[in-house]
Amino acid sequence: MTLVVLMLSFHIAWSAVVVTALRSFYEHRIVNVRKMPNVDRKWESFSSSFIGEAIQDAVEQQKPLLMFAGSSVTYGYPWQEDVIYTKLVKNNFSDWKVSNLSIIGVGMKALTDFATCALSLESRPDVFIVEIPLVNSTASIMPGPMRTPRQCLSYNHRLPDYWPLVISKPYGAGWVSILWDEEAYEKPDSDLIITPLPPNYFADRDHFAKIQENYVLELRRFISAASKMGDKVFVYVSPILTAAIPKAGGDRAAVEYQIELTNKICLEYKDVTCLDSSIFSERADLFYNLTHLNHRGHRAFAEWIKPHIVSQTGSMAPLRRQLLTH
Repeated sequence: MTLVVLMLSFHIAWSAVVVTALRSFYEHRIVNVRKMPNVDRKWESFSSSFIGEAIQDAVEQQKPLLMFAGSSVTYGYPWQEDVIYTKLVKNNFSDWKVSNLSIIGVGMKALTDFATCALSLESRPDVFIVEIPLVNSTASIMPGPMRTPRQCLSYNHRLPDYWPLVISKPYGAGWVSILWDEEAYEKPDSDLIITPLPPNYFADRDHFAKIQENYVLELRRFISAASKMGDKVFVYVSPILTAAIPKAGGDRAAVEYQIELTNKICLEYKDVTCLDSSIFSERADLFYNLTHLNHRGHRAFAEWIKPHIVSQTGSMAPLRRQLLTH
């Protein structure tokens, strides 16, 4: 019995250390959940706890909540947190709670399946800015019948924070590798590097013709779902340096058609504001590869998106608190 008590006491104490580390070092940007296999709802558990913590902080600090979500562009891969555009926005909006809920390498379906489950009507942020990960989405969509969307857990009551997540996961020293942030170390800015594209990195005209119907269906599901995840919702296609695609052996016209189609469909949804990021498509100085921004690119992107946030500062509805007061 004494050994059991000691083990339980150690688990509680170690869990307290892990929760403190998550709250201290991942207050703005969620931990990289790609370090964990996506089994037993692990990704959803982390993202939902991150959302719960963000809302709790916003309520306690009496600040409106601005939440970003997306793939590697919004996450800021591979850069340290201080240089990514969401952190630069956070630095300029000290009277807001600003959080980055992003998962590296995912498409639209995975974002709504695993990252945004806890963004229910009762718990949504004041402003939600979400990336449409075009390249990841076209890579993951296949011809033929679409799979039924995965069902999230129900979050009709108080949202979880990190405590129930950590206490229920007896990873022990395994938490160290999860908490270790490879992007924490400073990496110098990088000019554009163009290398030959992997096969099918971008969907060419032939492949996209086969998946276009399914892409449009997934896009509509995604925008419709996102429109309910914030009092004010902005949507943008992840910036792509389309001008340099031919140099890497890709089909520029096909990608630009996909971007144009995505923006056109987005404009049909009146509950979201569609931002056209294609203004970055010719700016080679802002990219370190065809689909990721360098330091200068993140600064430029922050400056581009800030006016849209400023436009909402006088019209914020009170953050929903009922889930946090029960």
